[in-house]
This record gives sequence, C-alpha cells and structure tokens, in this order.
Amino acid sequence: MKTSTLFTIAAFIGMIWMAVPAGAQAPQKGQNPEAWREKVKAQKVAFITTKVDLSVEEAQKFWPVYNQVSARRDAAVQAENEAFRKLRQAIKDGDEAQIAEAMKAYTAAVDNKDKFISADVAAYRKVLPEAKVAQVILAEEQFRRDQMARLHQNHKPAKPEKGMGKGPQKGQGAPQNPQAAE
Repeated sequence: MKTSTLFTIAAFIGMIWMAVPAGAQAPQKGQNPEAWREKVKAQKVAFITTKVDLSVEEAQKFWPVYNQVSARRDAAVQAENEAFRKLRQAIKDGDEAQIAEAMKAYTAAVDNKDKFISADVAAYRKVLPEAKVAQVILAEEQFRRDQMARLHQNHKPAKPEKGMGKGPQKGQGAPQNPQAAE
C-alpha cells in the first residue's frame, strides 16, 4: 500500500472532520434540514473511519455496503415516523377503527426497523473481519450516544448562578432582621 494513498485518505477524512461542526445541533430556523443531515452523515463517516481503522482495501469494499445498509435503515425510520404521525392523528380524531389500523401499521413499522441489525451484521461480515464488524457496530452506537448527549446539552437550560433564581437564602442577601427590610 502506498504511503501517498494513505496520506490522501487521511487528509480527506481530516478535511471532512474539520469542515463539520464538532457539536451536534438540530437544524436551526431557516437552516436547510437536508444540509444538516449531510453534515451529520459526514461526521458519522469520519467517526467510524477513525474508530474502525479501515485499510484502503477494506474501505473500498465496506462503504458501498454501509451506504446500502444506511439507505435501508433511513427508509425504515422514515416509515416508522410516518406511521407514528398517522397514529397520533388517529388518536386526535378519536375513531377507534382508524386508531386500530394506525396502531397495526405503527407496530409493523417498528418491527420492520428492528429486524435489520442481523441483516446489517451479515452484510458487513461479507466485507470485513469479525473484529472490525464489531468495531463498526460499537462506533455507530458511540456516535449515536455522543450526538444525543450533545443535543441534550445544547437544549439544557442554563443553570442559575449560585444563589440566583431561588430567592434570598440564608447568607445570600436575605435580611437578618425582618424589621430592617422595611
């Protein structure tokens, strides 16, 4: 394997990693959600690449398979989300028959999405050794957890400063003599 090829791949991954913001954030008002999704996907590719340490040959075989798996997962998640929206609307409408049908569609969509992990692992095993398949699965989960933590952190209300926001407390500006406050 040529050093220049490895350097080129490393430089490309580095550019992707630096071009994408470090913290995950939901798309802001007026921001293109598709551009946001692409940034997160680029982050995920860079994260998996660094965690799994794919060789050039492995990467050439792995990424087309991974992209197929991701497309199938995305479609399953989209179907689940659509079924969820229909279930929520059926509950608002209050029609029992519509609720039953929407519930059936939702549970089928969830079951369909959940069955893919075995198929995904089987597809990865065709192009990667077992240890790297396990690393891919762990890297995906770690990426997901990191993103959730960042999103949670970005939506957390600011903590009030010590002694602020709870009214006067002993030793923090509360009048010692009630008559002095008048």
